[in-house]
Amino acid sequence: MNEEKEVLIVGNGDDICSEKTIKNFENIVAADGGFNNIPEGVKTLCVIGDFDSIKKKDIPKKIKKIKFPKKKDFTDIELAISYSIKNGYKNIFITGISGSRKDHFFTSLMLLKKYERYNIHLLTSKEEIFILKPLTIYEFLDMKDKRVSFFSLTLKSERIISKGLEYEYRNGNLRFDLPIGVSNRIMKDKVLFTFEKGRILCFLEI
Repeated sequence: MNEEKEVLIVGNGDDICSEKTIKNFENIVAADGGFNNIPEGVKTLCVIGDFDSIKKKDIPKKIKKIKFPKKKDFTDIELAISYSIKNGYKNIFITGISGSRKDHFFTSLMLLKKYERYNIHLLTSKEEIFILKPLTIYEFLDMKDKRVSFFSLTLKSERIISKGLEYEYRNGNLRFDLPIGVSNRIMKDKVLFTFEKGRILCFLEI
């Protein structure tokens, strides 16, 4: 994580990152019932949502509460994203995005695309999910033997170059309708990845 202002949004899903990871964040926002996923004693900036999965009386008085109507055009996660952006957070991490409701997981992927100009990462119990942008050199450090998958979000992502993967890209392409980037493996302690055109969704095992 870099030195820019960052925040962790905790949703109500049961597939969340580790307790250790949550405790590494100084700034935490709960999306509605996501407050129940925050370990006891961890400071929470605010709880935001329509409070359909948690009651306001169950939240300590010292924690800020921002309530929205049940009938609204945005999910609680998106409300928390908007709150984080308005409060100047440059790096936004989100966990608790899904459980039995896989449509909630897909919605979170769509939010990555909607807010792609911001640095947003989804954290599950096993993966970190984020969008890669062209003309940027990405480094994956100390991830040897971890699995990594790449999917083009555009019709084609072009001129991909990698160093340190089991299946290297040497000026290669990925297509939206041909998901051949699944289940690659990191072979070195430092991996470099870049491309010139398109958008790529990355699933990185953690």
